[in-house]
Amino acid sequence: MGAEHRLRQLGAATGVSRVYIVPAAGDEADVRNAAHHEWTADGVAPRGDVPEHASYLGSIGLHRWDAILRDGGIIQGELRSFPPDEQLMLTAQGVCSLVVVPIFVGSEWWGFIGFDDCSEVHSWQASLVEALKTAAGTLGAAILRRRAEAERLQLVREQAARVEAEAAQRRLAYLAEASHVLAASLDYENSLQGVADLLVPGLADGCYFDMNQPDGSIRRVAAAGADEPLRGAVSPPVEVVIRTNQAWLSPRALSVPLLTQAGLSGALTWVASRERAAFQATDLDLAEHLARRC
Repeated sequence: MGAEHRLRQLGAATGVSRVYIVPAAGDEADVRNAAHHEWTADGVAPRGDVPEHASYLGSIGLHRWDAILRDGGIIQGELRSFPPDEQLMLTAQGVCSLVVVPIFVGSEWWGFIGFDDCSEVHSWQASLVEALKTAAGTLGAAILRRRAEAERLQLVREQAARVEAEAAQRRLAYLAEASHVLAASLDYENSLQGVADLLVPGLADGCYFDMNQPDGSIRRVAAAGADEPLRGAVSPPVEVVIRTNQAWLSPRALSVPLLTQAGLSGALTWVASRERAAFQATDLDLAEHLARRC
């Protein structure tokens, strides 16, 4: 249910001309979001806009109200009960009588909800004022829940960003180490075996290098980890990857082509057990980077 609908309900229940929620200065996010939720009866003009960087009450000359509301007090009465300078402001707003109730979020004063009668002097009975205080308390609780949810989402985003940054660092470390392994030997089969040993079990439970042979066959020249297809893993179509130069990805296996100056030469394949997190696009991207270095 939207704020305007709630204010319309409060206006109808109290029989006033105008209901509005105004945040205090200091929380710019709340000022922008709550901006000036307001309901007015037919033919009643709205109040002025809420400034984003200053106190609304201060901007309209009601500094006295700020201190009262901040201390948990209530502003109420008919027009003639207010000081002359405040009467001038209220008259400009068309107010005959009003009640303003503070809204607290936890122990913090957040702002207020106001009820204006612009047609006649309203009788603000004690029971009605208590009901309005209850409404303000409900609003404060809702704002507190919204803040807690926003903080939770921000924490989740920060944790996800931190996890991704750590994963990126690990990927860079594997690439650097693989480059070192590849540079350590001129025997390409030994080099590829070193890379396979490097990747298991850190990145996969099985790692294989399959290469084209002069007679058109495909030979596995390096392997680490699982010798047989793991339970639940779909065997990558290595021949298709090598023939089409197209990478292949599934939750439990991936395969990428190996390109050399002589052309398409083979494929690098990873497999994962069910205990390992499913392969994602980032894993395929890392495998392709490794394949290019190989």
